[in-house]
Amino acid sequence: MPASQLALDTSAMERTPRGRRWIAESPSPVRLAWVETAGTPAMHLQVDTLAGSTLSVDLALGRVVDAEDQAPEVRVEPTVPDHLAGATEAPFVSTVDVPEFARAGAPVLVRLHGSHPTPGWKLLGFELSQGSSENELVLTPRSLRPEGPALQVLSPLEACAELHGLLPGRHRVRIAGRGSESPWGEVEVLPAGIVLRLHVTGGFMGADDTLSIFDTGVGWRLAKRPVLDVKFHLPPDVLAAIDAALPSLAEAKSPPPSAGADLFGYELGWWDGERWRRLLLDDVTLQVSPAGELPELIGRLRALGTP
Repeated sequence: MPASQLALDTSAMERTPRGRRWIAESPSPVRLAWVETAGTPAMHLQVDTLAGSTLSVDLALGRVVDAEDQAPEVRVEPTVPDHLAGATEAPFVSTVDVPEFARAGAPVLVRLHGSHPTPGWKLLGFELSQGSSENELVLTPRSLRPEGPALQVLSPLEACAELHGLLPGRHRVRIAGRGSESPWGEVEVLPAGIVLRLHVTGGFMGADDTLSIFDTGVGWRLAKRPVLDVKFHLPPDVLAAIDAALPSLAEAKSPPPSAGADLFGYELGWWDGERWRRLLLDDVTLQVSPAGELPELIGRLRALGTP
């Protein structure tokens, strides 16, 4: 493939009778590698170039991936217009609602409730800043004061902000409003494209094992005892079994935990198309689950990615 089709800088490439030579002469200039993007593993074709750069082609997407694509900017919408930024004030905020789960790449909706000091105030947007820790964000609503006199009564406020660009992990969102109150909420941002996650804990050896499955048909298993970090493509029959089993879980609810020593605990989470659902089970409640396919499915999932 010509370098020009891959958007490469050809100035440092050697000209040959057949065109410019652009692949480096390193021991392994072309290789396959798993790459994480927003917590989602994907198989990439990586090529070292004579210019000293590495070209990375996402084989699932069939396109060259720019390094900047993997570092989205965290931002909030709506924002305060620049020409009004210095003329705004924060309202009172009493409560905030943050979803328990979200998927990377989708906006996180933050709903807040409070009041303005008097009627006539207008919420213009939000400011976003870094909190006291790496995963804390401070969200400040900004409103425009009304002109002229107003009744001295509080005016109810309900507002919604969208957070974009959050990477997978747990994030705390703190609201900075007028007064001493600073309500906060936490959201766990899941990797983009995740469709199912099985987290197994307990047993007499203290298992801590997580299997994640993505809409690309890729599985990723992480375990502490024994230590595992394995990425793989799932067999078609396992994908079919997952598709068949998930609809039967739509009405399933987590039963009370069983009494007993050294039981395994199972946290099964899945994306139902609109939100992240969870089912908490153990060795006993798994066997009496109303979803008949569940024991077999979990058994098959636990066998994936093992040596």
